[in-house]
Amino acid sequence: MRRWLTRLDAASLSTIAWLKSDARPKELSQHHDNVRESEMTPLPRVVVLLASLLLLRAAPSWATFHLSTIDEVMSGLNGDPTAQYVEIKMLAGAQTAVSHARLTAFNCDGSMANVLLEVPRDICNGGAGLRWSAGTASWATATGVMPDFPFPAGLFTPCGQVCWGAPGVFPPNPPTWDASNPANYVDCVAYGGYTGPRQIGDTAATTLLPGDGTMSLQRMADTGNDLADFALAPRTPENNGCATTTTLPHGGGGACKDAAAVASTRAQVTAQCDCAGAPNHGTYVKCAGAVAKMAVKAGTLPKACKGAVKRCAAKSTCGKPGFVTCCRTTAHRGQTCSIKRRAAACKAPKGGTACVGDVSSCCDACGGATCPTVTTTSAPTGTTRPRTTTTHVRTTTTSTTAATCTPTGGSCAMSSQCCSQYCYLGQCY
Repeated sequence: MRRWLTRLDAASLSTIAWLKSDARPKELSQHHDNVRESEMTPLPRVVVLLASLLLLRAAPSWATFHLSTIDEVMSGLNGDPTAQYVEIKMLAGAQTAVSHARLTAFNCDGSMANVLLEVPRDICNGGAGLRWSAGTASWATATGVMPDFPFPAGLFTPCGQVCWGAPGVFPPNPPTWDASNPANYVDCVAYGGYTGPRQIGDTAATTLLPGDGTMSLQRMADTGNDLADFALAPRTPENNGCATTTTLPHGGGGACKDAAAVASTRAQVTAQCDCAGAPNHGTYVKCAGAVAKMAVKAGTLPKACKGAVKRCAAKSTCGKPGFVTCCRTTAHRGQTCSIKRRAAACKAPKGGTACVGDVSSCCDACGGATCPTVTTTSAPTGTTRPRTTTTHVRTTTTSTTAATCTPTGGSCAMSSQCCSQYCYLGQCY
């Protein structure tokens, strides 16, 4: 954690402390006090000047964003591997100048570096112990906690390393520095027995995974040894509370009562946001959010309904090639919908049924043509007939381009090889 900065500033501060009169030998201090400034030799003048410059250099570097650590990491929640989250904890005040810093994921041997996020703005609430976070849309949907900054799923599992920060007193803009060098970051966490390059001073990677599907990987200490500093614990997602919504609406939008306005705005999302052609899920959700925001400004969508529109976009297969909506019906006729990586993963609960939807969003899957809404009826004999457990699979047409391009997370040599048309440091994302 901040090893390069800690070592340098500690040395600087030690030098300055020695130069203070209380730190010098008594005889030297007394002698210096009896000498006028005009009688000082050139050497002491240079020493004092250097000490002053060191002090001036040290002050801003400790007051922007460096006194922060990665406090919590999770990849995969309730069976959804795209639900990913990273939380940063500030150790002092004024650590809010994070604009243009990067969040980067490294694969198991460090040969690939995937820049998940260039932080678009500073955070507004600084203070020791306060946190800010970055996460995927599926994480926000699953937990109800909106991260401060979104990123597309890209953390490597079961092993890898995640780093955040930037070199310099302030993050360079534009960030043209080498993202594959861990030494350029404020803090890194190596997990799952990561074997690649680590920050100088990192003793060892933890052998733990970045979460076990229920609990997250959390910092318990800061000794410079990830093996000893991290443990699995119940997740505690937080955000900075700055220009964001703390919770996502549930149950179709919470206080939203204008279903017609929601349907109209969602139709605009369908027309303006390319579901099948989105380079990733985060891009699609961002587009949907922009459409909803414009509708609110135009007065065609109540502000309380904006979350319902975004939620339907977040809980969809858009930007996720191969994923499906899965409508599950329990033995008691209760229905739930979730996003699955493939049709075979859509499995029925005990005594119930499951079917793969023919639509992209879970807001429509249960009740569509393929997965009709279930109503409870009684047989003429007064008994309830058991329902056969079946899984319906829809057929899809895949274009030649989609079949031959490399999906997000795959290796690439040029952008044209990626389905997203973006290759960086040997990887599509």
